[in-house]
Amino acid sequence: MNRTLSFYTIFYVGSLVFMRGSGILATMLLARSITPFEYGLITLIVL
Repeated sequence: MNRTLSFYTIFYVGSLVFMRGSGILATMLLARSITPFEYGLITLIVL
């Protein structure tokens, strides 16, 4: 099957949206399960 450039472009953009969404979901889960102090430490380490 011959795939065109538009297919790979849509696949790439979809992957970016998926990564951003999973990052937001992980942040929400972490914020709910740990204390604000621990969340602040994790945020400082990531930055």
